[in-house]
Amino acid sequence: MATPVLIACPPQNTREFLQISPVSNQTLGNHVITEGTTNLAPGEKITVLLLMDSPRHCSKSAGLCNDTVDWCCGGLQDVVEVVSGKCGINQWSWDVNISLHEISPHSYVIYAYGKNDLLEDAESFGILGIPKSD
Repeated sequence: MATPVLIACPPQNTREFLQISPVSNQTLGNHVITEGTTNLAPGEKITVLLLMDSPRHCSKSAGLCNDTVDWCCGGLQDVVEVVSGKCGINQWSWDVNISLHEISPHSYVIYAYGKNDLLEDAESFGILGIPKSD
């Protein structure tokens, strides 16, 4: 009979962190699923944004901002909750159906922050044109 091997968790990282996993390029019509890890406690809140990755001058009359990720409109934003993971490395995720928003082929950035804005990370990716039909 084999002796069970106990696998211990590595020593805890005492410095708080927030990390976004790499986001691959997407095609219009997809869901953009953003995931990440953190050692923030389960239940803590993280704010996640999706923005065009091109800061530019915004006119004062940027009033056409319904459901857009335009830089001048502040992008899409949501608050997600940290869920328990293994060995103190907890997880979070955000799913955005990009077909429901005014998104065009362009470069975008996912930006996440938490712990009273003390922790942050960003990840860039591209959205490509409409998928070819079969």
